[in-house]
Amino acid sequence: MPWKTSAGVGPRLASLAGLLPTTPGPIPGGTTPSTPAARPSPPPAPHETRTAGADIMDDHHVSIEPERIVTPTLILRSWSAEDAQGAFEIYGDPRIAKAIGRRQPVRDLAEMRELLGDWELQSSRSPVPQGLWAVEATDDGRLLGGATLLPFSPRDPQLVMGWHLRPEARGHGVAGQIGHALAHQAFLTADVDEVFVAAPAQNAGSLAVAKRLGMTVVDDFDWAHHGVRLEVLRMGRADLHKIRPGISLDYSYDPDGLDDW
Repeated sequence: MPWKTSAGVGPRLASLAGLLPTTPGPIPGGTTPSTPAARPSPPPAPHETRTAGADIMDDHHVSIEPERIVTPTLILRSWSAEDAQGAFEIYGDPRIAKAIGRRQPVRDLAEMRELLGDWELQSSRSPVPQGLWAVEATDDGRLLGGATLLPFSPRDPQLVMGWHLRPEARGHGVAGQIGHALAHQAFLTADVDEVFVAAPAQNAGSLAVAKRLGMTVVDDFDWAHHGVRLEVLRMGRADLHKIRPGISLDYSYDPDGLDDW
């Protein structure tokens, strides 16, 4: 079942940056090779949103398509049963489960398949622009992780974006590109004016990614997950392109060793 965009229907899952949803509620969350030649930009697609007024982003646009979100190196798409093995390698890892706020890792492939079905159903019932996505590399289709854009909770309906990456996908600009893509998705509808990231203070990587995306700290939100207070950052519609100078959102950027960027 496709995820929802302004043109159709589609995914979702409760989360925070670095946090993954269990079911059905929310849960909180390189090296520098020589600079490669700029990747050519593909032709504009329907619902494409391009960055404006920032030369550093000229070759890094986001395409919002009917059934996926596309960046220069990533595709955000619906989860499917075929993703069970790759998803289990991520969500079955005790270290990742702890980092994203799950009480315990996914136990086996059967539980993973059940969760994927739940996530797909949750996505199909969620309004635009909310969703849950599998994140894959455009070059070879490798499953790199998951992404979410969902309300923090029924009581706090603010949209929170999150990303959950396998270890080898960290440190290569993946989290930053996911965050930028989710921000474009969030502002797809006129009634969404802000989007948030929420993570424990010790999740320095995710918080640094949020700041580099142009998000600012919010002091008046009392959000917690499993009794742990969360740091909250906000991006308004007008902040979408306030990315810190030097960010390339590709494999050439070294964020001072922060794993999640």
